[in-house]
Amino acid sequence: MSERNDQSEPARLIPLRGLASHDLRLARVRNGKLLAIREELRARDVEPEESIALLIAETRILTLGLGIKTFARIARIHPNAAQNVERTDARPEHNSYARVHAAWRKLGVPEETRERLIGLLVPETDTEGRPLRDTVNGLYWTYYYRRGERAFASATRKATMHRRPLSYGTLWQRHAAGMVPDFSEVHATSELLGEDTHHATSVWTADKERQLRAQGGVHPLLVRLLTGLEAREVASMTTDRLKDLGASDKAAALLMQGRLAPVESVSDLIDWTIPLPDQAEFRTRWKEAWEEAEAKSFASAFECIRDRQGWTNRQLSSLLRSARAAMKGTPAIRTNDARSGHARDAKPSNDLRRMYRDHASSEKVPALAAIDLVTSNPHAIDEQDEDARRELIRLFHCGARHQLHGSGVADSPLRAERTLCGVSLGRLADAAGIDRKEIIAIEQGRKKVTVAKERALISLARSVPAALVEAVREAVRMLHAPVDAVPNVVSTLRRRLGSGIAVTERMRQSDDDLLRHPNTGNARYRLRALRSIEDGSLVPCWPVLRRMLEMESLQPGESLERDWYLRMAAYLAKLPNWCHPLPRALGMVVFHQAPSLTMFCEHQMGGMHPAMLVRNVHQLGGTGYDTTWPSVSRYLDGAGLAMDDPQRVFMELLFPHKDAIAGALRRRNARAVTTMVQEVLDQWKLLVWEGGGSAEEHIHKLGLTARERGTAATNI
Repeated sequence: MSERNDQSEPARLIPLRGLASHDLRLARVRNGKLLAIREELRARDVEPEESIALLIAETRILTLGLGIKTFARIARIHPNAAQNVERTDARPEHNSYARVHAAWRKLGVPEETRERLIGLLVPETDTEGRPLRDTVNGLYWTYYYRRGERAFASATRKATMHRRPLSYGTLWQRHAAGMVPDFSEVHATSELLGEDTHHATSVWTADKERQLRAQGGVHPLLVRLLTGLEAREVASMTTDRLKDLGASDKAAALLMQGRLAPVESVSDLIDWTIPLPDQAEFRTRWKEAWEEAEAKSFASAFECIRDRQGWTNRQLSSLLRSARAAMKGTPAIRTNDARSGHARDAKPSNDLRRMYRDHASSEKVPALAAIDLVTSNPHAIDEQDEDARRELIRLFHCGARHQLHGSGVADSPLRAERTLCGVSLGRLADAAGIDRKEIIAIEQGRKKVTVAKERALISLARSVPAALVEAVREAVRMLHAPVDAVPNVVSTLRRRLGSGIAVTERMRQSDDDLLRHPNTGNARYRLRALRSIEDGSLVPCWPVLRRMLEMESLQPGESLERDWYLRMAAYLAKLPNWCHPLPRALGMVVFHQAPSLTMFCEHQMGGMHPAMLVRNVHQLGGTGYDTTWPSVSRYLDGAGLAMDDPQRVFMELLFPHKDAIAGALRRRNARAVTTMVQEVLDQWKLLVWEGGGSAEEHIHKLGLTARERGTAATNI
């Protein structure tokens, strides 16, 4: 590599001035080594200050002035290992870093540089964003690199409970499981290695507090008391140990369950742990927190957060039931109603109430799934209120432990998670591939398992509500997507509000005359009518459909209006008074602007009596006396259609053929009707094309059926 002097950072290269012969060539080679590393970092978009390889190479070359083999001999590592620690794409052994640090200390490298290496080896957070440096595992890794593998293994062999040295892999397993060792182990390890025990105590305290809070929202006062007791006693806190320190039997049990106890029952523990100046304030806060916890239950907290976020029991139970049925491939609606003879919605909200009032394990409504849903806004399902979620989980665990008190499994994390997730013994056993008796033994504490295995079982249990919640969230996202078909308007409203009855109730509570009858106060569409809209046998008028969308802030899709025109035409064609294509074309204009003929006459025709419009519709269909085009034209004028409007032009072209079409309809000659309509349609297309318009943009507004338009029949 050609030499390049970096003028912006001259101190990071060996100065070449004054060098000659062998020294000059050696300096150029070493400068090339540093420049190559920096080029690799630049290619990888890594800052030089964050590179371990560059720090080690710069220290060896610039600070120590040693060759790679000489440094390897001093550090007592293989030359290949010495080269690996200076490569950006290698994964050196952790022991190599420890020996590099030991060699630096032996060669007198400044402490600042050595601590910088430790800081890079033990960053603030791991690759998953979890705290690392201020945890016990991060502290152990610091000891490992700073004191070396042999000294660390010797110290941990004496400090750990099983008298086995801690390996690097074990530390990673602890970190992944979120395990915090006993304070006695941390204290003994730091003391044997000659490290600062006060710093180790502060790191352990912060890590232990983080672990306790992560176990279900343990109150900060209790966290402070338990961590303070363990740090002071240099012993693990158990129920017996708490009783030995002065706690009553009930208080010790409550504290070990993560619950606050009456302040009088923990007075000796407070005296023993909390500094004297803080004891009065601590007792006051403890008493207030305990009274608040006693007054607050999971049920009240659940209902409060549910109402605050805008959920209802109907919505939650309906969405959870539908998602669970979809995952199992079974129907979500019961259809055997002997009284009414038609399908009706089941009422699974009772399962939801039973879950949050009794802290019961429910496969139909898992507590964790319900909690994940109520702690998010239905309109922004991905935005989770983590504080509320943790609080609800904590309250549920507390209530569930209270229900299981005396059963021998109240303190089992696996049983707590299984209850929270609504997973039965059989389902968890099948998923884990083990016998049910083994799970029972684990929950009762008769069988000891590794942390990794217990975490794996808990992960399996949590996967059930996680999959259910994800299915519900996907359904909610679809419920907030633009609606592109008329039946989907009702189905979306029904699923968003929880049931068809809730939709009718929502319409009844509205002040809009388009959603409720101003005289009777009833909803414009009852439950049976909503079902008819949903199955396509009834099509509402366009203004009513728009109001139904606006009722829940739904957005119409690009094809919704076109879908309405096509469905309304097919719907009207089945009715006796609208089977003629001419009155049907007029009906498309009327029902696009008003929910009824009466309201069209009232608002668009200046108060004209609706009987006149009804009579003219009948006359256009061939019933009664004949009518004239000016009579039809005034309705189009009232609707605001211009003289060159494609709908108006089509009706004017079709008007001379109305009697012939009416005669063919009386003879039930559908082919003749189709032929005459298509002839008029061809003329209309030509006129639209000559006017510079596109027939495809307007043909769906003419009120023609698929057969009359000459297109293939659809499901509409």
